Amino acid sequence: MELDKLIQHLNVINYVKAQRLSWFGHVHRKPETSIVRKIYKWQPYVTRPVGRPKYRWDDDVRNDLRRMKLLKWSEQAQDRLEWKKNCRESQDSTRVVALIKKKEVGLSDSKHLIAV
Repeated sequence: MELDKLIQHLNVINYVKAQRLSWFGHVHRKPETSIVRKIYKWQPYVTRPVGRPKYRWDDDVRNDLRRMKLLKWSEQAQDRLEWKKNCRESQDSTRVVALIKKKEVGLSDSKHLIAV
């Protein structure tokens, strides 16, 4: 109930994506001397263990950007209002895709639709 109130009846996955993109833009607008920016760019001195690479937060963000087809994200992140618009679009993307698929398939029941 509390979570539903917080995200205002939105898809939880898209809400998390939008928040992740919002923070990503915030970090990239910070100056290079900022502590947050330094921590984001920090690379550990040790090597990773052998095997499949771990999935990182940065990988999630870059996948989201690729799915949204944002090629000039570094320029767009500098403009706060433009970036906020992109974050809102990522939050609403499932609803838009669901409506399009619903019209194409002609389904009246949206539970059959798959969110992206």
